[in-house]
Formats: sequence, C-alpha cells, structure tokens
Amino acid sequence: MAASAVAGAAGCLAVSPGFGASLFLSGSLLDVDHAELFLSSGLPATPRAMIASLLHNERGLGERYGFRRRVPAGWSFPVLHSVELILLYGLPGLLLGDAILTGIAAGAMLHILMDLGNYPESPFFFSLVWRGIARRRLMAAWSAREPQSGL
Repeated sequence: MAASAVAGAAGCLAVSPGFGASLFLSGSLLDVDHAELFLSSGLPATPRAMIASLLHNERGLGERYGFRRRVPAGWSFPVLHSVELILLYGLPGLLLGDAILTGIAAGAMLHILMDLGNYPESPFFFSLVWRGIARRRLMAAWSAREPQSGL
C-alpha cells in the first residue's frame, strides 16, 4: 500500500488525479484476495491478526499464528495477479488515452513487480495462460516452496 500511495501521488502530479488515484487503488486493493487466503491458511479471524498480516512476512506469520500459505483456491488470486489483467486495462487505456484505465494497469503492474520472487516459477507465475499450460510443474514448485521471509 505504501508503494502504491507514493506512486499514486507521483502519478497525480505527473499525469492526472484520475491516473494517480486509480494507480493507488489498483496497486493497493489487488491483494483483497489475501483475506480469504490468510484466514483459510491458519490466520485467526481477529483484527489483531489481520493487522499483523499487513506488518509481518510469511515466515513471521507462521511463527506467530501457525500460518502456512497454500495454493489459492478461489478465482480472485489468479485473475487479479495476472499480466493478462494488466493488458486488459492497459492496452485500451493507452489506445484511448484514458488515464484511469492506464492507472489501473500501472497499479497492477507495480504490485506484480513487487511480488516477483514471492511466488514459485516467477515471473511466469503471473500469466494465466502459462499457469494453465504448466499446471503440474507449478503445483510441484508450490508444494516445495519455503515460507518467504521478505515483505
């Protein structure tokens, strides 16, 4: 959220308020799927634990709450964390000169760039098409994945 706020403020000044606001919202809210994932992976459904999930890394959450990230079951994570979504908003945004669509794409791209290295088989991981083609390989890599100690 902090990186999206800084980038959004810069986008407001450099491009337009619509671009900056949509960049901030897109980059910040892309992880809305984490609430379901974290709760179903062992994080208690308490305000304290949810705040801790914003402030601690995966390894720290595991030590504190027994959290262990698993393969996301819902549709929101794969769709929201995909280069195809960036293209869906970014190409029309650039072609039409729409600052809000371009800002949505920029926020999603910033978020995914910050997620590189946090998921198995990255950067290919962030393509819906690749995930479908290499599903077995991805599942094997995911099951062998160690908890992340970075933010």
